[in-house]
Amino acid sequence: VLRRACALLLWEKQANLVSLPEAYCAFAQRARDSLGVISFNWDLICERALENAGVPWGYSSRTAPLAVIKPHGSLNWTKHLQQVDNGRRITNPIDFAPIAPQSTLSFMPSRPFDDPLLGLDSDDLRCITFPGDLEYFDSKQRPRAATDQKLLWTETQELIAKATTIVFIGYSLPQYDALARDRLQATCQGKLI
Repeated sequence: VLRRACALLLWEKQANLVSLPEAYCAFAQRARDSLGVISFNWDLICERALENAGVPWGYSSRTAPLAVIKPHGSLNWTKHLQQVDNGRRITNPIDFAPIAPQSTLSFMPSRPFDDPLLGLDSDDLRCITFPGDLEYFDSKQRPRAATDQKLLWTETQELIAKATTIVFIGYSLPQYDALARDRLQATCQGKLI
């Protein structure tokens, strides 16, 4: 219920977003020359700012000039491709694509700011909170979810390892998010400002 409520609230805010504050526009201009962006937010503000600034972006450093890596998932991601594990035959529509090579998380590259599940009775396929939260998956789906979690964190760690400077904005690494905290602390040593 909470996942669905969060998704509905964020999509409502997304739909009513007419323009971005100047700070986001300035962020997109600075990000243009960076290695990538790591965001723990589910919303699409970062992506919209990059799009408005004409910065080509994608969800993987393997497929995009500027990667937007989201270890906690994204409002516009689905897990259609994970459903083969439980015998459910839901396939991605033609305009869906994996967020990264070998990922079972997907989105609509041609329409990244549209709700991919609008009008569909499949809210359980939303992937906005901890896509690799293994407690959320049954034993058949768990290995596929663990693989996606590993892919996201591998890209996160690779991006951080290449960076000389890392800037975190507005994220506190709370106690309940031990996975993010531990992985980032191990990878970011000496690079944080």
